[in-house]
Amino acid sequence: MSSRQPLLSVCMIVRDEAEALPETLARLAPPVEELVVVDTGSRDRTREIAREAGARVIDFPWRDDFAAARNAGLEAARGRFGLALDADERVEPESWSRVAAFLAEDRHGRGRITIVSDTADGVLRELSLIHI
Repeated sequence: MSSRQPLLSVCMIVRDEAEALPETLARLAPPVEELVVVDTGSRDRTREIAREAGARVIDFPWRDDFAAARNAGLEAARGRFGLALDADERVEPESWSRVAAFLAEDRHGRGRITIVSDTADGVLRELSLIHI
């Protein structure tokens, strides 16, 4: 295993996401080099699915605070940049090439990517790639 710092870490907060998680994980692509999954109390196969996909799983008791759970994942991440995703969010395949181009520029700041959230109203939201 390389001791090189990963460039991009994806951090996810999950709880009982065994149904949605496999599709989201299947859509992860280079340049993702690390996956950190913060589990807030799953009782289904969520942890096992995440580990089978190569994720580092962190148990984090739910405190009714999404920011605390997200920050725990970002703090555990080893990458220079982090992207926080929900288990039901899908990054479109063509977006990964744009992310790779952004990372190749070796910026020290922020970038934005559109994430399609799998909700009833089909709302799109933009998330930030952040330097961590």
